[in-house]
Amino acid sequence: MRATNKRLTILSEEESFALYGIPDFDETQRQHYLHFNEAEQNIIYYRKSLTEQVYCALQLGYFKTKQIFFDFTWKDVPEDDYKFIIDRYFPENELIQTDVSRHEFYLQRTTIMKHFEYDNWDSSIHKSMLATELESIIKRDTSTSFILVEILSFLRLKKIIRPGYTTLQDLIS
Repeated sequence: MRATNKRLTILSEEESFALYGIPDFDETQRQHYLHFNEAEQNIIYYRKSLTEQVYCALQLGYFKTKQIFFDFTWKDVPEDDYKFIIDRYFPENELIQTDVSRHEFYLQRTTIMKHFEYDNWDSSIHKSMLATELESIIKRDTSTSFILVEILSFLRLKKIIRPGYTTLQDLIS
């Protein structure tokens, strides 16, 4: 099915949110994904300010969940998530919600990718590798949902951060 923008529609809005939206944790998930081991705590505590530390903790937890990064503002984040982090790792501190600099955002991304041994999606490097994999995938099944699941599995196995939705649409097309 083709969308009006001439790109192949491969995900519903709900599926797109499931892959690309900020996680919507319940309490059990929050305790699991926002629990940090010693190495992860070192990444968090290395940040200079409390704002940067909490932002980094959120990025770490969200990355563990979806293996992508989010460029979020504080209003985008569920209050329960950052309150959980403050209560657990920064008791007696009050978060002042200031913006994190672009420089800090990218430093955190780089540090988290290195920690989990992931590579950022780079079309010039990964597109041809994925095209080869796609040739194998479509020999087994040509349905877009199957292709998408296989691509996502391949990227996770290779520890490559998945590209944006429009890139996936173009690749599958």
